[in-house]
Amino acid sequence: MPEAFDPYRKWLGIPPKDQPPNHYRLLAIELFEDDPDVIEAAADARMAHVRTYQTGQNSALSQKILNELSKAKLCLLDAARKTNYDAELRQRQAATSSAEPAISSSVGIAQASAVRPSQALPKARPSAVAGGTPVPQIRTSAPLAAGRSRVSRPAWVLPSMLAAGAVVLALGTWAVVRWSGTSVDEHRTGVAGGNTPAKSRGPRAAAKNTSIAAAAPSLQESVSPGDLPRLIENSIGMRLRYLPVGEFEMGLSDAEADAFSATDLVRQSLPNQVAVVRSRPRHRVRLGRPFYVGIHEVTVGQFRRFVEATGYRTTAETDGRGGMGRDASGNLERKAEYNWRENGLGEGDDLPVVNVSWDDAQVFCRWLSEREQAEYSLPTEAQWEYASRGGATGPWFFGPSPDPLASYAWCAANQTGKRQPVGGRQPNAFGLYDMYGNVWELCADTFAADYYSHSPETDPAGPPAGDQKIKRGGWYIDPPLCCNSAIRSGPVPRTETDDSTGFRVVRAATGPVMSATDGLSRDKPPSLPDLVRPEAKLSPPDEPAQTAAEHTLKQCYKTEWRRPAWHFSSATTAADAIRCLLVS
Repeated sequence: MPEAFDPYRKWLGIPPKDQPPNHYRLLAIELFEDDPDVIEAAADARMAHVRTYQTGQNSALSQKILNELSKAKLCLLDAARKTNYDAELRQRQAATSSAEPAISSSVGIAQASAVRPSQALPKARPSAVAGGTPVPQIRTSAPLAAGRSRVSRPAWVLPSMLAAGAVVLALGTWAVVRWSGTSVDEHRTGVAGGNTPAKSRGPRAAAKNTSIAAAAPSLQESVSPGDLPRLIENSIGMRLRYLPVGEFEMGLSDAEADAFSATDLVRQSLPNQVAVVRSRPRHRVRLGRPFYVGIHEVTVGQFRRFVEATGYRTTAETDGRGGMGRDASGNLERKAEYNWRENGLGEGDDLPVVNVSWDDAQVFCRWLSEREQAEYSLPTEAQWEYASRGGATGPWFFGPSPDPLASYAWCAANQTGKRQPVGGRQPNAFGLYDMYGNVWELCADTFAADYYSHSPETDPAGPPAGDQKIKRGGWYIDPPLCCNSAIRSGPVPRTETDDSTGFRVVRAATGPVMSATDGLSRDKPPSLPDLVRPEAKLSPPDEPAQTAAEHTLKQCYKTEWRRPAWHFSSATTAADAIRCLLVS
């Protein structure tokens, strides 16, 4: 019968006697390690290594190990959870240590029973050591080798030697624990710049170093060449995670698109068919510059700081139409009274901000850049998908099946009828929350349905200009079709506001600090003073709606995708076209 495959031993070098491994053994770091950089670098290296097996026959086991690594990483990087975990681990160790003498005794007796009959042993005579624990004293009566004489030893010699050994073992254990609590930077044994030593990367990692770096995005390099911190917090309480240079496969593969297309949700909905088509073809993308990304969507409280500091009035407050919200009966409506402060669904500074336009988000980023003296912006589509995937290769960062979605996103599966405070679901492997669901997230790119067919491989940023933008990730009433890393939703007019769309920001990790007069995108919004003036109005695009819709349809269908098996008639109206380009 063939031996069962053991991923812990094969991939991570953890023998069966150490399974299931504790968090420290799983990450291959010192017991009770307390340096966050060491913990995070080790976890990211292990996950990068395990991801190399995701496309093989053991993909399910790979995902299982990745989930365990992510759980260990999140536990050890959370101070409160780490304290509790360490206390439990020490209790287990103490219980194991107290059982060791009895185990040693039984081993010794078993070995003694294996002696030949002519070497029969006398009955063991116990001798007390420190703490009163009896230690068996075993003496053989085997014949001496020729030419040697028996040397008599006092009865106290062997127990004394065992006692001394126990003391040395105890001192060694104390030294290890003590060492792990001191300056870890002095004892990293080769961890330079936060990189995990070769012994911590699991078997075959050194040989696979090149392939790991070229695989799906990883956080194997722990810091940038400038030794930047992996997690920062800015002056308005926004926390951002460092993501290194990396490569990944962007968009839906043919197999994933076929799987989506076979579902009733897509077969019975033309807009959803369009969403699948425009999220293809899958293509290789390289992000050549590291960046920071907000671990949460921008909140009402953070946006309030911006408004209070500048007196800014949003699109919904100045265009005469207002934002979207719900009346007392729960019906969706647009009213002048609805804006980022109120939409009929409750308030709270920890909610993701909504009823803000793409232009509003751009001005917020400009203000934050000037305040922090660093370049903030909306993420490009490529940056958003790279961050969302968290190193995974399928549509969902948590595995091949959408079943666990409710644990990671506010979505149709746990529909609450309104947005929820940020960070309420589990994060992805990069430690980013709400990448799926809660609210859609605006991206910097201009929308083009066929962009994937001709986008550059390195740092794609969308067409050079245009008034139609794009959003990603789904919102709290959406199914798995929308709440994933690959599906694109657009076009979104740059001045559009609704109660389902917000944004998160990215921050440049390298390069010069942006000056106060530089724009953050190719579609530079009006200057901050102009937008602050109450009389300022952001005009809708000049292009007629029908022309824009017809143009977008042509763009969507002129490329040679492998299918779909449906088409539009020449009688398609502008309204139909627009509906078909929005995910229902």
